[in-house]
Amino acid sequence: MGHQSISSATQAFTQALAKQRHLLLWAGLGLSASVFAQNNQQVVVNGGIVNISGPAAQAVMNISSNKNIRQIRGNNQVTSVNGVVANMASFGAYSELNIASRNGGVGSGSQVVSVGGPVVNQATGTGMRSVVNIGGR
Repeated sequence: MGHQSISSATQAFTQALAKQRHLLLWAGLGLSASVFAQNNQQVVVNGGIVNISGPAAQAVMNISSNKNIRQIRGNNQVTSVNGVVANMASFGAYSELNIASRNGGVGSGSQVVSVGGPVVNQATGTGMRSVVNIGGR
């Protein structure tokens, strides 16, 4: 592989972006201190997502989800998974899959969900339980 050098203009641009990112980080930290937070999430996955739990089990998967977070004032989520989504728990079981879902909170919200493959949520074993929330409120 050959050596590639970075031009001084590219270095200056990168340093300028780094300073702005630092400023945005501090602004973001200030905003996160408020009691009611705005929730905007965008997730794009090119491929499958698999979550598997073993013997005593409990497989919980959240994909751009704020399930059970009650201090959300607005909720806008865009989720695109181009592949299979598999969440499985065995033996002790309990399996929960949340994709762009929400409960609680106040205000309006919108969810856009696209899954280009099968969605599998499975619980097998003692006290089996399986929960799926997709774009739910």
